[in-house]
Amino acid sequence: MEQKNGQSVYEVMTKYAGEVIAEMAGEIFTTRNFIEAFADKHEIIYVELLFAAYKNDRSRVFHRVHSQIGAYLSENQEKLDIKKTRRLMTRNPVSYTHLRAHETKANL
Repeated sequence: MEQKNGQSVYEVMTKYAGEVIAEMAGEIFTTRNFIEAFADKHEIIYVELLFAAYKNDRSRVFHRVHSQIGAYLSENQEKLDIKKTRRLMTRNPVSYTHLRAHETKANL
């Protein structure tokens, strides 16, 4: 798992996922929506997770981190009170433009 200042994606999700999910009440829950909500609420932590992954291996950074977040959500469905129903097929789970906006905002 990727590290963020010594914390893995799993450890970061353990700390913040419940809070983010609670704030998503009433929304259709998807991993994509969760990642967007997490990135909006904890932008610096999200960017640090991506940067830690980038330092480790520069290929498919978003895919690797997002896969680990999805795995955490899937493995902890009961604890988080979420339910996997079916996989929604999307071409672009989180748009590159959206993520670049976070990166730009974080660098201001």
